[in-house]
Amino acid sequence: MGIVRSYARGADASDLYQEMLLQIWKGLPGFDGRSSGNTWVYRVALNTGMSYRRNESRRQSRVVVDESSADLAAETAPPAESGSELEILRRFLAGLNRADRAIFLMYLDELSYQEMAEVTGLSVSRVGVKVHRVKQAFLDQYVTS
Repeated sequence: MGIVRSYARGADASDLYQEMLLQIWKGLPGFDGRSSGNTWVYRVALNTGMSYRRNESRRQSRVVVDESSADLAAETAPPAESGSELEILRRFLAGLNRADRAIFLMYLDELSYQEMAEVTGLSVSRVGVKVHRVKQAFLDQYVTS
């Protein structure tokens, strides 16, 4: 569910979760066992999340928001403490590019560097460098002020 929460909120999260399950189900016949089942599922879910985000940004650019719908969205949005750990994590993730966000999410989900490499197609050493840089960026932004 970590991938879902990083790419969608509320009812959209439920839709995205269902879409991920559907894509996993549809892809099962093509799973050839070259990677572990967990790695394959993670990759399908991550790709589905990235596609969802890409398509969502296209849909939002076509939608014209009037003031009444903006007020409604503000009223129905759950209150978030600006300093809460979850909110800090959300802000940090939102500022990352897709590849770094994917690496950081896998790091948070405690995937090994080998598993991350299989999911992303990067070398294990490159994954290590990316993890280090993303962790350092987080520390620089939120810890070392």
